[in-house]
Amino acid sequence: MLWGPGPHGWPAADRRGRLPRVEPRERAEFLAVKALCYRGLSSAALRAAVSERLARFLRADAFAFLALHPPSGLPIHAVHTRPDGMCDVAHERAVLVSPVAEFGRRATAARRAYRLEELLPAERPEADPYVTDVLRPFGFAHEVQAGFAAGGRALGSLQLGRRTGRPPFPASAGGARHRARGGDWCGGADARRS
Repeated sequence: MLWGPGPHGWPAADRRGRLPRVEPRERAEFLAVKALCYRGLSSAALRAAVSERLARFLRADAFAFLALHPPSGLPIHAVHTRPDGMCDVAHERAVLVSPVAEFGRRATAARRAYRLEELLPAERPEADPYVTDVLRPFGFAHEVQAGFAAGGRALGSLQLGRRTGRPPFPASAGGARHRARGGDWCGGADARRS
């Protein structure tokens, strides 16, 4: 059954699966992602399938979906289509340094989806290590991130990126219209798989 409580901040879906505050195209995508969560896939396979689907839907050029260590919120595994070395540079130069790379903290916050512009420091955003060392050298300029949690524990972080020269993601992709709660989408399914 795919009806029941929707993401936090959204009204519950009715018995027909209708989510009243989203466009029909968004609703169809939400239900398709939710169905993926109940296919019994391993954590890595589920993260890859969800990432590929959302990357197509949002017209992203690359993705990285991190599994997070629940107690610390630090990345422990990634499935990605980023250029070779990009994830390594992110871990070496941005995690624990840049507010953009605070994946665990955002995964357990009330709002879980953000555009890059919303995560950068107000003063000198162009000097943030995530921008200078991770995105720009690999040809990326825009990103949207979503955090996933269940039971108050950070489980994952999805980053969808667009290359330099492409338009930024729309405000709705960062949760300006919706409050994405990844654990609610999958009923915490990712937490039950190894």
